[in-house]
Amino acid sequence: MGKWKGVRQNLLRKKNKSLKLELYDLLAEESESKDLASKPPNIVSKIEKSWLRNIFLLLNFR
Repeated sequence: MGKWKGVRQNLLRKKNKSLKLELYDLLAEESESKDLASKPPNIVSKIEKSWLRNIFLLLNFR
């Protein structure tokens, strides 16, 4: 999504009940060390919707 990158850690671990999205601004810092998910909620929402849509498509084409 442009300069933004959304990351979910440890999706395949059974004990991971948190699907928290981490958000990074790749233009401001390439090291991805500052999670900005609490800052721009509209960006987080867009990435969440895109992620869910892609998972849905992946599961339906198996």
